[in-house]
Amino acid sequence: MLALAVSASPHGILITDPNRPDDPIVYVNPAFEKLTGYAAEEVLGRNCRFLQGDDRNQAALSEVRAALREGRECRVVLRNYKKDGTLFYNELSISPARDGSGRLLNFVGVQEDVTERKRTEDALREAEEKYHSIFENSIEGIFQTSLDGRLLAANPAMARIFGYDSPEEMIEEVVDVGEQLYEDPARRRELAGILEERDAVSGFEIRVRRKDGSLVWISTNARALRKDGRMVGIQGTVEDISERKRAEEALREGTETLEKLNHVGQLLSSELDGQKLAQAVTDEATKLIGASFGAFLNTVGGDDSYTLRAISGLSHEAFSQFHMARKIRVFDTAFKNREVVRSDDIREEPDYGDLPAYGGAPEGTLPVASYLAVPVVSRSEEVLGGLFFGHPEPGVFGEREEGIATALAAQAAVALDNARLFESVRESEERYRVLYEDNPSMYFTLDSEGTVLSVNRFGAENLGYKPDELIGRPVLEIFHEDDKANVRRHLDACLRNPGSLGLWEARKISKDGSILWVEERASVVRTAGGGQIALVVCEDISERKRAGEALREVRDAERARIARDIHDEALQDIVHALQQIQIGKALAGGGRNAADLDEASAALKRSVEGLRSAIYDLRLEEHRNRGFSEMLASLVRMNRRRSPEREIKLSMAEGVTPLPLDKDGQVELLRILQEALTNARCHSGAQTISVTVETSGNKLRAEVSDDGRGFDPLETSGMGTRNMRERARALGGSLSVKSRRGEGTTVCFEMPLGGKDAEEDAARILLVEDHASFRQAVASVLDRAPELEVVGQAGSLREAREVLRKGDVDVAIVDLGLPDGYGGELVKDLRGANPEAQALVLSATLDRSEIARAVEYGAAGVLHKTVGMDEVVDAVRRLRAGETLMPLSEVVELLRFAGTRRKEEQEAREALAQLTPREREVLQALAEGLDGREISERLNISATTERNHMARILAKLGVHSRLQALVFALRYGAAEIR
Repeated sequence: MLALAVSASPHGILITDPNRPDDPIVYVNPAFEKLTGYAAEEVLGRNCRFLQGDDRNQAALSEVRAALREGRECRVVLRNYKKDGTLFYNELSISPARDGSGRLLNFVGVQEDVTERKRTEDALREAEEKYHSIFENSIEGIFQTSLDGRLLAANPAMARIFGYDSPEEMIEEVVDVGEQLYEDPARRRELAGILEERDAVSGFEIRVRRKDGSLVWISTNARALRKDGRMVGIQGTVEDISERKRAEEALREGTETLEKLNHVGQLLSSELDGQKLAQAVTDEATKLIGASFGAFLNTVGGDDSYTLRAISGLSHEAFSQFHMARKIRVFDTAFKNREVVRSDDIREEPDYGDLPAYGGAPEGTLPVASYLAVPVVSRSEEVLGGLFFGHPEPGVFGEREEGIATALAAQAAVALDNARLFESVRESEERYRVLYEDNPSMYFTLDSEGTVLSVNRFGAENLGYKPDELIGRPVLEIFHEDDKANVRRHLDACLRNPGSLGLWEARKISKDGSILWVEERASVVRTAGGGQIALVVCEDISERKRAGEALREVRDAERARIARDIHDEALQDIVHALQQIQIGKALAGGGRNAADLDEASAALKRSVEGLRSAIYDLRLEEHRNRGFSEMLASLVRMNRRRSPEREIKLSMAEGVTPLPLDKDGQVELLRILQEALTNARCHSGAQTISVTVETSGNKLRAEVSDDGRGFDPLETSGMGTRNMRERARALGGSLSVKSRRGEGTTVCFEMPLGGKDAEEDAARILLVEDHASFRQAVASVLDRAPELEVVGQAGSLREAREVLRKGDVDVAIVDLGLPDGYGGELVKDLRGANPEAQALVLSATLDRSEIARAVEYGAAGVLHKTVGMDEVVDAVRRLRAGETLMPLSEVVELLRFAGTRRKEEQEAREALAQLTPREREVLQALAEGLDGREISERLNISATTERNHMARILAKLGVHSRLQALVFALRYGAAEIR
């Protein structure tokens, strides 16, 4: 029976024989085999220490060895290892077996696998250690109280927050938390009520009393302690939020102050009476800084005379007794030095008054201790007066009060300047009207759209109209069709930059159809309602223009005469001298004289070639009757003579002539080629220069290339290159310069030949701009370039996308600020419709973040709207020619900036995603101007719940006040102002 019981035992049993060497195992039951994984035949005859593997350094083994030596019982837990190496914890009980005489026969060991129990015990111990560490080292206070207010537990941080030396001292002294620690004991009862109802609360903010009696703000997260379902106590954490509360209070006060200053600014800006302005700013400033009285003084007469312009807080009679109104240096500091004077107690200042009694003031004088003086200085640095404030108690005016008074003084200075300007305008209005109507110049006034508001008598009569016939009409209607775009551009530039002076020349069409050349000067003034009016003064320059044309004809004749004189006299004389030098050299027969003659001969040869080049340029006008091929060949021959050491090749394809240019155009093209040849000869160091004129792809192409040293086009843009570009534009073509260091230079002029094929090859332009008049002006300029065609115009994203769906676009000129969204979004649509298309941003406000987004979307260039229209046309041509408008370094920097902004927006979206629907409702209510009580009423929640929601919102958004949370939500679209 015993054998059966041992064999059936669920515990591993082994028997050893201590009377044999090394106390071998003599029996193991099946449970031992199952527990260890060893079969009986594998362990019989072995000492059981093999179960310990290499893990022999166990404290419990000493207990086992002692028990075996002493032949007694013991119970230990050992780390043992199964046959497959798996660790298990073995609770081993050893009992000695003796015979009737007490002789030790065997040891019986009973094994139990306690691995799971051991792990549970270790985890529990570790958790207890972690809890103890958190409890002791937490920066938050941790507490536990009974329901009646007895403090049961507190950690060191809790004691520190409340000003106690140790948790033990706090637990001993605080017997009623509500009465001893809460500023308002009712708040303790409120907390208990919430926990009774909801079981937990977070962000419960209260003001509490420290051991020394001082008050601090804390935020509490608490849970109810329950026993058998009944609440018996409270446990939780507290955080000292005093600094945050002070910051919120400072922000609230600052916000209120800014709102008040804004209100005062609006009040002042709406008043144009100087006396009322002085009184208003004195009244408001006295209230805002808490002064007992305030005064606005003016300087009149001499240096020591001040007049009272406004007084607040006391009567004029009482102020007249104020000794400070006399000439003293503290007044001079404000008036003469334009410095703020602030004193906690003016009576202690050595410069106070000029009498010894009563701290420098006579008996009966208005008592003043705190003193503040702020000068009122205009934009022209003129001292308009000073604001002076007093209070009978010392130390009333600090930095905040000084800042408020300074801000109001600045607002007052602007308002008084405006009032004086208004008076001046009103006084001069009649004089201006007389001057406007009777002035022999032509005067027009226009609104921001270019509509004629008024025209003086002389201006109407010069054009054959009556004033009423012009008023209300768009002024562009009376300009020559070719000049309208230029006039519109200049007017828009003036309107965008009030205060600047616009100057241009244009042709006006009289009522009878005759043309009148005028020079116009325009300036913009703001109206009282905030609008803009352009005043345009016109001078008739028709006679000057006719004289200029006559002068040009005379100049051309003079150029021809000069060329003849140079050729017939100076050049012939130099050639004759050169021949004489050659004869002298032949007679000299060598030596130093021959070398000198060689040097003189070379100089004269250079002079001859220079004069011939000048003669060629001067005679281009008179060679108009010669063919282009002949003139070009003459040009190349002249350059060959000037640089015989270089090879200058000429290639002119068949069929090029006759050129699609009139004689003036041919002369201009030759001047472009001459400029390019001169640059190549003088600066490139080339051995070979090639001149090519051909037709290619329905375009006329004229090119000068060399194998010289080359240069970086982005770093070099000389006057010669600019002149060539201007001539190219005037011909209706474009000029490109391609060069790389060490690889030569190519200057290429291209212009369309016209006809059906050329029209099909024209660059198709889409204009996206919500300002219709500006859009039309740009379109008219672009359409004048034969290789450009405006295929669509749009005033919004929706309209632009409709154009893109209807047809191909090569270049889109896009304004970023569109009425239905961000214009940069269109760049992606453009590239999707035509991967080879390019986008040029033309915007009035070049905000860096918006530009970065546009470049990130694929914009190839950015221009401000104030640039000339020729620069816009040139930019489009350069894009079509494959040139780069923006340096690579700038593109990389903008892309890096866009990435940073995108990361900030992503973090903001992630923060907003954490908000619950209820928290979003709280934010929206805040955006609608509701305070905490009103939010509670709207959402049907308690004031405490509202505060808890707000605390969680602040934590999730990473902000510190309601105002910051509102700004964050509005910026990223989580709430909207309704």
